Amino acid sequence: MGMPALHERVWTADEVRALPDVPETRLEVVDGALLVSPGPGRQHQVVLSRLFTVLTPYVDEHSLGLLL
Repeated sequence: MGMPALHERVWTADEVRALPDVPETRLEVVDGALLVSPGPGRQHQVVLSRLFTVLTPYVDEHSLGLLL
């Protein structure tokens, strides 16, 4: 188990962009906090693809907007 930091570091977007690229890892800065999460895997992408395939015709037919 990790120890919490005594002094929270505030990150900038430029600092995060300067970090080395780690494959399949997503880095974000939210209110100065660095968030690290795994990138979407293959199964996640397959599910999203199928969901978009099913939902897009309905959304278009009823002029509900755009799926992203």
